[in-house]
Amino acid sequence: SLDHWRGVAALGVTVFHLYAMWSNAHEAAATRFPLIVIKHGWLGVQLFFVISGYCIAERIARQYRTGASLGSFLLDRAWRIFPVYWVAMALLLFVRLVSAPFNHAPAASTLSDWLIALPLVEPWLHRPSLLTVTWSLTCELFYYLLAGLCLVAARRARRPWLGFALAAGLGVAGLTIPALTGQVAWRLLPNFLLGVLVWGVIRGLSRPWRVPVGAIACAAIVWLSWLPGVLTAEGDFAMGVAGLFAFLLIVLQPWDEAIAHSRFLRPLAAVGVFSYSLYLVHVIITSPLQNLIRRALPYEADTFAVIPLLLTVVAIAFGWLFYRWVEKPLEALRHKYTRRPVSLPNR
Repeated sequence: SLDHWRGVAALGVTVFHLYAMWSNAHEAAATRFPLIVIKHGWLGVQLFFVISGYCIAERIARQYRTGASLGSFLLDRAWRIFPVYWVAMALLLFVRLVSAPFNHAPAASTLSDWLIALPLVEPWLHRPSLLTVTWSLTCELFYYLLAGLCLVAARRARRPWLGFALAAGLGVAGLTIPALTGQVAWRLLPNFLLGVLVWGVIRGLSRPWRVPVGAIACAAIVWLSWLPGVLTAEGDFAMGVAGLFAFLLIVLQPWDEAIAHSRFLRPLAAVGVFSYSLYLVHVIITSPLQNLIRRALPYEADTFAVIPLLLTVVAIAFGWLFYRWVEKPLEALRHKYTRRPVSLPNR
């Protein structure tokens, strides 16, 4: 059912970004249901990190069992992230060039901004991201490197548990060492580790033990992340949501097949398949349209609230097209040249 949850997360982030401009201008209206829920759509990123932690734990375990090299793992992950991202950045540059005459502003940032953005290192250099959502990709790449480090440690010691112990130690270090807490990738590492925990509980424990052990372990990770006080109140809330989501995955595991084959939930799974494309391009394609509509139409709370809903449909359609024309062909090449079965978790 992970594709279903990816669909929930991607739709949450998309709708959040599209309603952000409107809700900021009409705070009173934005406190009504369902807009109060939409305003928290950014929490979809927390779900993505938990799902990613689960999938990478599964992949690292297979790397360990099969003796595959660390290089093959990192190459596969880089191929998964970068080519699709680079095409999205090319699309962003094109949109900026086309919209520049209407905005009476420069079409692009400096060359150094683009060069720094290509390897996804902006947050580490304290530079703003050219594309709003790419900070999370920087975190993902960092977690892949840490996962590779844990794989090497476990393999050299011939003790699989050592990899988990090292991952736990890195998580504690990221929340307690002042030099590390300033980086968002370290602060959000517990969210990723929650996914690793879900994998360990489901794969390593029998059913009677999963729920109680999972509840205690998820609560412990959330509590430890709050303990140093490095998170803001918003971060505390987000971490709590990530913990609840991780526990929910454990609780629902016995019904996973039923959820995955539910016709009622099939649209969420369909969106989940192209969630990466939707996540990358929804801001690129809808922000210029939103600005154009805002200039052309009266900005009234009762009527303008419908515009983000229509743009959500546009974003989903464009995300699907980007998946069909860009992500899917690149994924076929990745599976061909890295020789990875298509059935493996791909995020």
